[in-house]
Amino acid sequence: MVLVVDVGNTNITCGVYEQDELKTTFRITTKIPRTSDEYGVLFRDMLSYNDISTEDIEGVIIASVVPNVMHALVGAINRYMDKNPLIVGPGIKTGIMITSDNPKEIDCDEKKDILRCMFENSRIAMIYGAAGTGKSTLLKELAKKSESLGYDTEIYHCSFDPESLDMVLIPQLKVCFFDSTAPHEYFPTLETDEIIDTYAALITPGTDEANANQLNEISNLYKETVKKGATALGEAKKLHDILEEIYIKAMNFQIIDAIYEQIKSEIQDLIN
Repeated sequence: MVLVVDVGNTNITCGVYEQDELKTTFRITTKIPRTSDEYGVLFRDMLSYNDISTEDIEGVIIASVVPNVMHALVGAINRYMDKNPLIVGPGIKTGIMITSDNPKEIDCDEKKDILRCMFENSRIAMIYGAAGTGKSTLLKELAKKSESLGYDTEIYHCSFDPESLDMVLIPQLKVCFFDSTAPHEYFPTLETDEIIDTYAALITPGTDEANANQLNEISNLYKETVKKGATALGEAKKLHDILEEIYIKAMNFQIIDAIYEQIKSEIQDLIN
């Protein structure tokens, strides 16, 4: 049997092949801080749950987009399966045809050209303005108008304040409006990009100067609160990881995969 490992930024997806038959699949959360022993135990337990012994694994192939996890991952394979994994990279013959004469020469400029084609004739409107200057209200009105005209409208809420909107996307028109102020600042890069400045349009000149002390106090309090929140989330993440280690061993990933396939099929039926 051969264990194939696809390391992504979010999950590590694994499959076990016997000849051309896929015997089982399972997923592990990608976590750079994990040690080789942690990964090794997870691999061993996942295989054991699917009635596969590490001794049954004759070879391991890894493809990864997360370099920082590779040391621990390779160490886990070495120690717990006694195998040296084949790392898919430059020079490895995969049998996949690559049309570029030199894949290393596919640079950022070519990727940008591809993106330009994807977003050709699209329009992006970046909304600037301080808190309270009507950015979310404007987005809500734009979304309401778009829906009233019969367009499919995607609405993205603020993670800090779910009642507030950060972005409205109208795919059929190739139009996007979004709040481009901190903590998600974005600046024009395309000729078609537009700026809507609610502060300049709606706020009386001199307002900031007249209320400088109070605004600075609010700004500092906001930054301090966000910092405390980020620290609390970090602590919560540590507790979450401990719980995940416990429950992941009892997780039936085959059921999860079946649910995933069912949902995907239902979505495909709706599209068709």
